[in-house]
Amino acid sequence: MDENIIKALVGIAGAIAGALLVAATNAYTANRKIKEVELAYLYKLRDGYLENARKLSEQVYIPINILLTRLAAAYDNLRANTDSKVKLLQSEPRTHFLGLHVVT
Repeated sequence: MDENIIKALVGIAGAIAGALLVAATNAYTANRKIKEVELAYLYKLRDGYLENARKLSEQVYIPINILLTRLAAAYDNLRANTDSKVKLLQSEPRTHFLGLHVVT
């Protein structure tokens, strides 16, 4: 074969190999970028869930906890004001629980 044809074939083969290598590298880089964006989206989604949980905690669970604490205190007061022998109440527990009792 002619030396010029061999040089041309080697040049073409090198160009094709280079193009394939660049295409593979670009595909790998694009895939990594997609993974990075997906991960950022998942973190942002998780932060949204945490923010919603905080709001729900402030709006629901804290008032429930306050009411349960009042209920427990009213129950303790009921137990303290109940005559164990006669089983009579010294004060009305519902009004005491609602904060309507009058202290004399």
